Amino acid sequence: MKTINFLLRDILIYCSERFSLAGIIMLVCVCNALREKDVRAAARDGAKSPARAYRSLGCNVKCGMCVPFAREVIRTERVSLG
Repeated sequence: MKTINFLLRDILIYCSERFSLAGIIMLVCVCNALREKDVRAAARDGAKSPARAYRSLGCNVKCGMCVPFAREVIRTERVSLG
């Protein structure tokens, strides 16, 4: 299962990088309909984990399949902030 999560995360990161550049909306969480730009904004506002980012956006993690990708989105956003 861990291998699948890592593979899914890598695929989502790859797609995110490509599609974001093309202006296509990238969903991070299907259960909550959270877009990548929403999770990035939550990270810029101080969220350090998916759970905190989701709470700041008025929802909670549900199935959890999005957590690895959300974690990576938050990490990259926080790194870009310095």
